[in-house]
Amino acid sequence: MQFTNNTPFPSLCFESTGPEGCPVHTVVVRATATIVPAAPLSLADEQLPLKLTDCYFGKPGASSLKYPSDLSPFKPKTDIVVIATAYPPARQSRGWKIGVKVGQHEKSLLVLGECYWQKSFLLGWRMSPVTPVS
Repeated sequence: MQFTNNTPFPSLCFESTGPEGCPVHTVVVRATATIVPAAPLSLADEQLPLKLTDCYFGKPGASSLKYPSDLSPFKPKTDIVVIATAYPPARQSRGWKIGVKVGQHEKSLLVLGECYWQKSFLLGWRMSPVTPVS
């Protein structure tokens, strides 16, 4: 198969084997955008290269995943990776909701101050009180 990329985005085409043992051709394209509050999404001046391996925040196996590899023979949807800093809505807060919305896709989670899981003989696992953060 011959593949020509006529876009400004980094891309790669590769062949792998599908579930039934048939060859599958995969095209991977990465587009990097710039997010400005209250403005439409725009393409970044510098397009980031494809990630050929998983990238971690620290040591693999001992830290969380920062960016997954772009090389996947089957990915029915896209990855949206957001690396950000969350600030509490008040001077000090025990927790607050954050989120991201791209088109119709929306994800949210709850950011908490410092807390940990503790085990009690009678009650089992329980979360400690949350320490407010600023």
